Amino acid sequence: MRSKRERNRMRTKMFVLLGLLFVLSVSTYVSAQTVVVIVNAGNRITDLSNADLKTMFKAEKADWSDGKKVFLTGLEGPVAEKFAKMALGLSAKKMNKMWLTKVFQGVIESPQVLANGAAVKQHVANMPGGIGFIDATEVDVSVKILTIDGKKYDGAGYLLK
Repeated sequence: MRSKRERNRMRTKMFVLLGLLFVLSVSTYVSAQTVVVIVNAGNRITDLSNADLKTMFKAEKADWSDGKKVFLTGLEGPVAEKFAKMALGLSAKKMNKMWLTKVFQGVIESPQVLANGAAVKQHVANMPGGIGFIDATEVDVSVKILTIDGKKYDGAGYLLK
């Protein structure tokens, strides 16, 4: 028969192990997410090069090729972290700071940084010239998914997978 101390030690080890399993499963989910770049459904653009994507989200380009203003829409949380890292080589915090600097310099309109994918999708859907990023599972017909360098989000070699 085990002593009370041994039982408490075993219980503690079990909780630590369960906690680690939970953290690993969450981090696997986050890394497994596919991020998509979305635009207003009326936008004629269907594809962006990786270079154009960086230029746009680094707020170095303020207009679409048809002359409409670009309206950046960001997101909080792990999807934003993945997008910023994979597309721009930055953290989401640095991306947002860069956007704020460009706003104060008068280069761009103030981007909307929203709490969830549904809000980003709605904002982009209602904003001609809008562009944003969300988890691929949140897409519907209200917005258009862009390919990047001609690659679809569910295909091999997609940048934000």
